[in-house]
Amino acid sequence: MIINDNVFFIHIPRTGGRYLKQLFYNNFNCKEKIIYDKIYPHWHYPIYLKIDNELSNNPKFFTVLRDPFEKILSQLKIEIKRDKSILDKLKDRNYFFDFIEWQRSVNSYENNWYRPQCDFVTNNTYIWHHSLGFEQYFFNWLSEHLKLHIINKEKPAYESLTKGADDPVDYSNIDLSAIKKNTYIYYEKDTILCDKVLNDLKVKFL
Repeated sequence: MIINDNVFFIHIPRTGGRYLKQLFYNNFNCKEKIIYDKIYPHWHYPIYLKIDNELSNNPKFFTVLRDPFEKILSQLKIEIKRDKSILDKLKDRNYFFDFIEWQRSVNSYENNWYRPQCDFVTNNTYIWHHSLGFEQYFFNWLSEHLKLHIINKEKPAYESLTKGADDPVDYSNIDLSAIKKNTYIYYEKDTILCDKVLNDLKVKFL
């Protein structure tokens, strides 16, 4: 999403992107970029650089990262509807790795749902952490780093683009420890990056 012709929001799947896009539409003159006659909702690096000619000089890029395990649980809401035994299967490390690889190469290739989050960012990307929410700390961060001043702070309504993607799932009585371990092993770089970003932001805002 292009914001104010100077900022580009990189939408990583299951990190609050649809909420944020509506928030930005409510505050700025935003637009989506079409490439090859399609709007790709989740562009990774360096694909989104194709929009450089639509931005002013020295554009800024920013995104939101989410703890990899929390992100996986959000994604699995849909998979559980397709296969109620998927959580038991994903406890096995080999199955987990094969499942992620298949999602990345076949089932979710275009929408990037299972692509590592570190594939979306560079050393120059401004990054917020999902766990810190999208209220005043976030608004202050947007203003300080990106010169984006949120005036309309009303929580925006947004539509679910994928059936079942936003339905609640009760994980409270399920042992997810093996899946959590597998997630952090497969997405090791994401885990390291997310922890660093979160710690840096906590020092500044909390």
